[in-house]
Amino acid sequence: MSEKERRYAKQTPGSKQLQILSAIQPLFKLLTEDTELLPGLRLIHTPGHTSGHLTVEMQTKDGVCLIVNDVFHIPESISNPEIRISLENDPAHGEKTRKQLTQRAYEEGVLLHACHFPYPGFSMAAGAI
Repeated sequence: MSEKERRYAKQTPGSKQLQILSAIQPLFKLLTEDTELLPGLRLIHTPGHTSGHLTVEMQTKDGVCLIVNDVFHIPESISNPEIRISLENDPAHGEKTRKQLTQRAYEEGVLLHACHFPYPGFSMAAGAI
């Protein structure tokens, strides 16, 4: 978990989320920068939805897949990164992050997996932003 994400969660002291995080905090490391967990598996900061939002980058023999979690909520936001949900903490940063990820997907052929997309949840950027 990112340090920024923990600080964000602490903004709502009585929340169920903070209670759970406080209980399990001794079990995880707080990250302050992009971090390689294992060879080919990294956590990268992708702020917007929250200030400490993380994306999982997996490098395989076939290419790279980014598990973008809450960066994209609807498939249309791949081609229109200005589309966002109301729960986005920092809309300007969210749009910038969506543009950077779709540009990378387009230029490098990176596969994007968005947890909120319909099954199977994968997309490729069709054009540069």
